[in-house]
Amino acid sequence: EGEYTFQELVKSLDEGKEISSIDGLVFKDENGTIHARPPNGYIQDLDKIPYPSWEHFPASRNYFNHYRHNPLYPIMATRGCPYGCIHCTKIIHGYKIRKRSPGNIVGELEYLRDKFGAREVIFVDDNLTFDLDFANELLDLIIEREVGIYLLMPNGIRADTLSPPLLKKMRRAGVYGFAIGVESGVQSIVNKIGKKLDLDKVRNTARLAKEYGFLLRAFFQLGLPYDSFETMRQTIRFAKEIDPDFALFFITTLFPGTEMYDIVHDIGTIGCADDNDEARADPNKQGSEVNLGFFYKPVINFTFGKLQPGDVKRAYSIAVREFYMRPRKIMSIISTFHTIPEIKWVVHYFLVSIFNIIGNLFSR
Repeated sequence: EGEYTFQELVKSLDEGKEISSIDGLVFKDENGTIHARPPNGYIQDLDKIPYPSWEHFPASRNYFNHYRHNPLYPIMATRGCPYGCIHCTKIIHGYKIRKRSPGNIVGELEYLRDKFGAREVIFVDDNLTFDLDFANELLDLIIEREVGIYLLMPNGIRADTLSPPLLKKMRRAGVYGFAIGVESGVQSIVNKIGKKLDLDKVRNTARLAKEYGFLLRAFFQLGLPYDSFETMRQTIRFAKEIDPDFALFFITTLFPGTEMYDIVHDIGTIGCADDNDEARADPNKQGSEVNLGFFYKPVINFTFGKLQPGDVKRAYSIAVREFYMRPRKIMSIISTFHTIPEIKWVVHYFLVSIFNIIGNLFSR
């Protein structure tokens, strides 16, 4: 975590001091040699981190202009995740949940509202509802203090933590939408990647989200290490079955430091997976050249088992086409529009997806 490291770096640069002894810093010297200092450790008392000084970034009012209500700002209430998903970069914030106090969090919401005119705040936590006592206490305080701004949880929360009482309280607190990480529509694959999620609970959460009027996004991966073309088709069918407002399909990306990276490194092939040689890596370099891709420009940076890159690309094209090109879905999406920024975001996502589909057709 970089807050204290960055603070020390800026201070050292300002005072003309040597930076080579700063813990948590990775730097390149004048000879081009890369040096990595020991990690600075996780920050245990998150309340000690001051609120961001957004006044130094006046353009920040436009940073997140594809959401429903502007100005909009992000906030992080917790760090860490105790679950063992093999693909996840949770090593950044660790396995232990660390929480800010509800009073500190609500104080920042009020700070953003009163000083910067925030009309919406997005929670960018990995797992905001993991601790239900904490989640209830936070929501109760937001309601009690009448914060009065729209709230969104777009990064994904555990579908199996959401109950009718909690969802009702979320609505009262101003939460109008959230995302759930599903990953696969095949229970055996969900189990193999360490998700520990019952797909029947996903079905129930999707039903409740519609019942209580939430805007629901669901995340799916195509090309997981244990996927086949048929299991990817099952994932697409599952996405259509639960029918969130938006299904976001991602081609699985291999990140160094994850358990999935170690598995593929041992019995798969890292890099050289893309037909157009977009993803290049030497497996012996432990990911130093792994192409991490970009969410809207799918890149296949590994191969595992019998699954071929062409199958993954084809499944991605099918997923976007079959989920979104349904007349009922098109009308449903149009009905969710409330603002011009939302329309722009959907049009952008649609066009990028279409270009990716066309690109995949020519790259077979």
